Amino acid sequence: MSESERKTRWFLESRDAATNKNAMLDLARTFGDAGDKTYSGKLDKQKKPHDVVEVPYSYIAKMERNASEFEMKFNVFRQQGDDGEMDRWLFGNQSNLKRTKKVRDMKKKIRTLPKK
Repeated sequence: MSESERKTRWFLESRDAATNKNAMLDLARTFGDAGDKTYSGKLDKQKKPHDVVEVPYSYIAKMERNASEFEMKFNVFRQQGDDGEMDRWLFGNQSNLKRTKKVRDMKKKIRTLPKK
C-alpha cells in the first residue's frame, strides 16, 4: 500500500472522569457500542501507554468545537495505517485557545481583581 493510500486512524483519550463519561455516552448515542474500538495501554511513539477509544475524524472535530465551552479535557492521537505507532495530534484550536474572546475577557477580569 502506498503512502497516499494509508488509512489514518483517530483515537481519543479522556483526561478526567467527567470527559470520559460524557464522551462515551455521546459515542454510544451517535455510533452505537464502542467496546470493540476501546484499547487499554495502546502505545504511542514514545512507548507510553494510553487508554483510548478509536473514533472517526468527524467525532474529533465535534470534540474540538465543544472543548472549551464544556470544559472537556482530552488528548487526540492519530495512527497512519493499521500497524503504525500513535502520535499525539494537536488539533487546530488547541494552540489558539488562549486567544479566544472568552479567555481574553477572563484574563482582563483577573487583572482587575484586588491583590491580597
